[in-house]
This record gives sequence, structure tokens and C-alpha cells, in this order.
Amino acid sequence: MFSKELADKIDAAAREEIATYGLPTLRHYELSLTKGIELAKKLNADVNLVQAGVALMDIKLGQAAKEGHQPEHVKYCVEYAEKLLTELGIDDPYYSNLINCVAAHHGAIPFTSLEAEIVANADCYRFIHPRGVMSFHATVVKRGNEHDAALKAVEAKLDEKYGILSLDVAKEELLDYYKMFKDILTVGKDS
Repeated sequence: MFSKELADKIDAAAREEIATYGLPTLRHYELSLTKGIELAKKLNADVNLVQAGVALMDIKLGQAAKEGHQPEHVKYCVEYAEKLLTELGIDDPYYSNLINCVAAHHGAIPFTSLEAEIVANADCYRFIHPRGVMSFHATVVKRGNEHDAALKAVEAKLDEKYGILSLDVAKEELLDYYKMFKDILTVGKDS
């Protein structure tokens, strides 16, 4: 079992990055953290490892965005996670597992553990759960996008993240929200 003390240190590092760069939003971070822990408990996974994985998955998103490299944020996050985990003295199997939590959270590479799969699914709540969708829309508008452009970004993320969902328990919880937002986003498209 991964230690709560180490998970809390990684969580503190993520919160420090959020305070510095503003991304992910604290609202998004806490939603994925809460849902990740809930999923870990339901699926008998290592809760502390999931907490650390959620904290690391987007830990450098804000910096990457500020530097104009948001699409490469996973690379930034992996590099930072490798450094932080080494500094904290975290060895395998936890080291490899946590790096996979970061690298696989967009579904581009396979999950090597249940915890990594939970982290990826927890990330999906940020863009499918109502609290996450509303927060994302507000963030996109704050970035200077017009309302219609923000709605397109919301729908693109909604579809992307729904495609990543892999856990039945998460799919079951998010399916009705997904359908609801798809219905809302299609109203008036043809007019």
C-alpha cells in the first residue's frame, strides 16, 4: 500500500502548481480527486496511489499552457513526476505505476494497473460531470473565446473523455450526464 504521507506530499505539490498557474482549476482538480478516491474505494484499489496519480496527471498543465505547449502537457507532467518521485525516494513498483498514471491518463497508452485506469476515468469527470462541464465552459470563456466557440470546446472534450471512459462504474454514473449535455449542445445547431 502506498503511504498516505507521500500521497499528501504529492497532493501539496499539485496544489502549489495550481496556485501558481491556475490550471487545472482547483474545482476540476478536486472533482477528479474526489471521484478518483470514490472509484478506488469501490474497486478495492490503492486509494493513496490513486490520490497521488490524480495529483500528478496534470501537475504541469498550467505551466505547459502558459508556455504555449498545452497539447504536450502530458510530456511535461511525466518529466516532472519522474523528478518529484525520485526526490521523494519512491521506487518500483510505485514509481512505474505512478508514471503510467500520468502517461496513460489520455488513453494514448495502455494502463498497467487498476489505479492508472481509475486515474484516467477520474479525469473524465472533469469534462462530463455537470460541475466539471460548467467549470470548463467558464474557463474557456475566460480565455477570451466567444460563447459558440466555448460550446464547441465543451462538446469536443465531452466526446474525447467519454471515449476514454473504461470502467463500468464510471460509465454508469456519467452516461446520463453525457447524453444530457449532447442533447443540450445539439439544440439549435441546425438553425
